[in-house]
Amino acid sequence: MSDHAGLETAADAIGDEIGLDTSYFVPPDQLDFDPITIGTAVGLILLSGFLDGVRKGLQDQAKAAGEGTVTRLADAFSNLFKHGRQLSTAEVEATAAATSAAAEAAGPARLSAASEMIEIALTRYFRDLGMPDTDARRLASRVRTEGLAQVQTPAQP
Repeated sequence: MSDHAGLETAADAIGDEIGLDTSYFVPPDQLDFDPITIGTAVGLILLSGFLDGVRKGLQDQAKAAGEGTVTRLADAFSNLFKHGRQLSTAEVEATAAATSAAAEAAGPARLSAASEMIEIALTRYFRDLGMPDTDARRLASRVRTEGLAQVQTPAQP
């Protein structure tokens, strides 16, 4: 289960993985942004999108999960850059909790399949933004790793 510190650490790790490539997520007319400080905000958006997509995939909404993830990400980036609205850690924590509950009910095989599907959707999304394939795959893999760390339940003794 996730907590605020764990989510912030995950978002920071994703932001670090993005590095100066945050420009792929910034609208062309947005010239005034700091790639370092925006990295964590972008990390939270990507983490939330991944978790929500996995949750929907676990609830047998596979098509909606893949397509919806991209739409939700685009909306979240629009809210961030055009309206200054950033996702809160509490919002992402609620998404992580819902995803954890769905993962526990579905089991590890379905969690793996759903997370792989969303990783593929993220890779396509990043490539559509103009990111080189290698970078897109690397970032999507990092988002998946950090996202799964938020939904993994401790092993039963």
